[in-house]
Amino acid sequence: MKATQSAEIVLINAIESVDEKGELLPFEQRRKANDVLEGEDAGSPLEALSTRAKLLLVDVSKRAPWLPEMSQRFASISWGFTLVVVLLAAIFGAGVQVLGSGKTFHVLSAPLLGLLVWNFFSLSLLLLGPLLLRRLQGSAAPLSEFAGGIGHRAAEAMLWIRRKLYRWWLPSTEERTQQVAAQALQRFWQTWPKHASPLYQAQVGRTLHLGAIAFCLSALFVAYGGGLTKAYLATQESTFLNATQIRSVLHLLFFPSQLVLGALPKATADAKGLLGPAAPWIHHYTVTLILFVVLPRLALVAWTWLQSAWLQARLPLSVSAISQSPTLNVALASHTNVGKTSLARTLLRRDVGEVRDAEHVTRYRAGYYMLRTDEARLRLWDTPGFGDAKALYESLSKPQRSWTWLRSLQEPKLQYDREAALSLQDEADLILYLVPAHATEAVEQTIRDEWDVLRLLERPVICLLNRLEGVDLKEEKKLIQRWKDFFAKQPLCRGVLSLDAFSRSWEDERALLKAIEEAVDEPKRPVARRLLEAWEAQREQEHKAISAALSSTLSLLSHDSEANKQGQKLLTERASRHIQKGQKQLLEQIGLEGELQGKILADTEALLKQLLPNRGERTMGAVLGSVLTGLTTGLITDILAGGFTFGGGMVLGAIAGALGGAALGEGYRQIGKRTIVWDEKFLQATTFQMTLLYLTAMSFGRARGAFTEDVLPSEEKTNEQNTHHQLFTQAAKFALEKHWPYLWPLLAVAHEDKEKTTTLWQDAMHKHKLLPAWVTSLDESPQTPAFDKASVREKLEQACAELLHDAQQFVNEARLQPNLPVVIEKSA
Repeated sequence: MKATQSAEIVLINAIESVDEKGELLPFEQRRKANDVLEGEDAGSPLEALSTRAKLLLVDVSKRAPWLPEMSQRFASISWGFTLVVVLLAAIFGAGVQVLGSGKTFHVLSAPLLGLLVWNFFSLSLLLLGPLLLRRLQGSAAPLSEFAGGIGHRAAEAMLWIRRKLYRWWLPSTEERTQQVAAQALQRFWQTWPKHASPLYQAQVGRTLHLGAIAFCLSALFVAYGGGLTKAYLATQESTFLNATQIRSVLHLLFFPSQLVLGALPKATADAKGLLGPAAPWIHHYTVTLILFVVLPRLALVAWTWLQSAWLQARLPLSVSAISQSPTLNVALASHTNVGKTSLARTLLRRDVGEVRDAEHVTRYRAGYYMLRTDEARLRLWDTPGFGDAKALYESLSKPQRSWTWLRSLQEPKLQYDREAALSLQDEADLILYLVPAHATEAVEQTIRDEWDVLRLLERPVICLLNRLEGVDLKEEKKLIQRWKDFFAKQPLCRGVLSLDAFSRSWEDERALLKAIEEAVDEPKRPVARRLLEAWEAQREQEHKAISAALSSTLSLLSHDSEANKQGQKLLTERASRHIQKGQKQLLEQIGLEGELQGKILADTEALLKQLLPNRGERTMGAVLGSVLTGLTTGLITDILAGGFTFGGGMVLGAIAGALGGAALGEGYRQIGKRTIVWDEKFLQATTFQMTLLYLTAMSFGRARGAFTEDVLPSEEKTNEQNTHHQLFTQAAKFALEKHWPYLWPLLAVAHEDKEKTTTLWQDAMHKHKLLPAWVTSLDESPQTPAFDKASVREKLEQACAELLHDAQQFVNEARLQPNLPVVIEKSA
């Protein structure tokens, strides 16, 4: 990523960290910009952040136009600043008296010798310093690490000067928006050098090398200029060295220049100690300085310039270091057309990507937030599937062979493979590798080839078994153990789980997040732990909302009434609306949207209107209760068949239930002489229906997405006996038998006096030894609780929450015990 783009990201990060009230950057604009962080067009995390930063800077520029410009000026060491440093160095070089005072030039000129000695030691440290450290520390130290301390301090000094200069240009105003902008710039000045340290060091090094060249050339230029106006004579006077020793030093010092200019002049001094004209000696010094100072510095200028240009175009920026919240990046990987996008839809609870029965449907990586809180984020990456793993391994393991890279450009499939592998290597903290549960020997060999690639990426991996349609729980455990044995020799494999894209379970998701926490590297585990806690909190809120939908529906139905039997049609219509609303709220919380949800609700309303009005008052409650039970039975068949029956099972189930319910006789209660209300059987059937719908929807994955007209019905799936259907029915029955004796008094209180309601409650206490937890935890006496309006509402919400929890717990325990018999009994 370009340094300018990185600077924009860091600037937005600085603005958001100081603008806590949204004065400079409104929160609404931030939320809208967050949309570009997800989806197929988002690109890599840094590309997505760059796009977001550009969108937000448009809004920032309207309020503080100077802020983006000032930040970009500070983003790197400009050539203008470098030119100023070079001019100052040239001025100081010109001020050095190289030729000395008077008209004599000492052949051991202190300024020129100082230039040589300083450059000799500085260049030696740069070039030989790592070797010295290797000797002293016993390990190799890169040049960047050795010179980093000096370069970092030099960069800090230059940045300090620039900050002092830029402060003069800041607007002086009492307007709050401009003050926040100034604070944001100050924060940017503090944080950006940490991210751009390699770039700054390269540019500071370039500046210092150019300054050294300018100093040297300026001093020599002044020396030659002085020689044009004065006749300098060379001298070799010395307090500690005699003429022979001086001559030896000169031959050693000017050995390279003698190869260019020839031998040194004769060093025979006259009576005054003069050697003759100084020009030959100045020429030797010039050539020596060019060889030992100018040329090495020019080479270093070229090197630092290349470094700077590379970093300007590809500045490494840590996503975790600039994120407001720590992010855990989890990537889906597998052979092409195994089901990554399908699983992503189920985990994300929304229809993302494209699902088709073809290879390389997903051609580019796409990131989506599975969890996003102020404390942590979990981003799920859908990547292109692997194709030819052997060719990919060869391409990645032998990058020095250029033909492998050219081959990837000529073969699109290999290009997709490289895209998948490199994105995993660059961005993934963990890889979720999908494996078809039933794999042939050929598929197993393909998996081995792909694991050769995964080993090159050096990322922890969790294997997920997919395509578990028609697999019972006992066989599922066997398959998990088989694949654990298969991956036992792979150290990167941190676990094997079953997670089918076409089913859905909160327990499966919880197990996945726990496995992720254990599998990621140690620095990421606190983030994974916070994500698991956030997931638990979200599920708790969803469970409360689902329980509230059930309790609200039951409360509305139990309180509803009509003054006479002619009002049965109105009573039925209202019941239809209440049940539809409860279903809708339940499904929305679970994450089912679109045509599936609309079809369930539309068919429910149509059936109630079609079957109920003409049945007569004496069978109205029984028919509706049986319709709901039969409707649920058919609905489950529809959902578990993937929606392929287009509601046919639901319609047939409802009609069969209605015909059977017509024979039940009295299906409603009459209170007083004329008032009619829903009876216990109807409310019990409604509770059973919504509990069954809850269990079914909880296990529905969004792998197939919404219904489409090109999907043909599957008669085989419609008629086959479904183990999950049996399990859900038994779980709903178990929960209802446990809680209904105590739910009914809470609903009956709407039309019964307190004494009769208390009697119903006490009868339940005597008949049932196993009391629900919500009953035993009542603040008042469980034997005679209060039945006032507020108390009843609270108890009803607690009862519905625990009823759904017990039903789900029954399903979970049955899955853990595959040998547990599932008995189908007809409900009353």
